[in-house]
Amino acid sequence: MAVRVIVTITAPSAEAAAAGVAERVALCKSTEANEEGCLQYEVFHSALHPERFVLSELWSDRAAYDKHWQLQQQRER
Repeated sequence: MAVRVIVTITAPSAEAAAAGVAERVALCKSTEANEEGCLQYEVFHSALHPERFVLSELWSDRAAYDKHWQLQQQRER
């Protein structure tokens, strides 16, 4: 069964959110989008609340998501 993950991030300011969106898009293009089991990885920046952005992920199954999560933890060290 596919796994959908939605992450909402509120940055301290609109400028910080814009930088965060740019960082996530660059990371997505070079890593997550190429991971096995990644069916969708989108980054949205709120027009109404410019300090917020949302990550929308779709993984083929729980095992693919769990593998992604482990890789993500290693990247953030």
